[in-house]
Amino acid sequence: MLAGSLLLLWAGVPYSGVLLGALAVVAVLMGGVLFGVVGSLRTLVRRPALTGREGMIGEVGTVRSPVRADSEGWVFVHGELWRAVLAFALVEADLRDCEPIVGAGRRVRVLGFGEGGVMQVVPIGPPGSGRDLDQPGR
Repeated sequence: MLAGSLLLLWAGVPYSGVLLGALAVVAVLMGGVLFGVVGSLRTLVRRPALTGREGMIGEVGTVRSPVRADSEGWVFVHGELWRAVLAFALVEADLRDCEPIVGAGRRVRVLGFGEGGVMQVVPIGPPGSGRDLDQPGR
């Protein structure tokens, strides 16, 4: 568009002075839009993912069926049911020589995803301890 306007400017068109002013205004506006779009795209690239599996990491959900380290259970996160396993065996469960399990109704935090889209979770607080695993010493 700007190249066509420049061709008309030197073609001997009457009132070309008006055309030069309009050309300058259009060039400034188009440059501003271009820099605005490029700036917005640069900020979008730096943002963390908000959707999909990557957006679920760090979210808190509720166990619907028991979750173990070696077998899958179901966890309710963001209005959806997900298959889940414990990300690691609980230390206190190892001390009692029983299988680590997180029962229904407990709250868990999503750590990541394993093979087949199975969610890896850890309990937020063990029952009866009154402390959060994410905040030691509390």
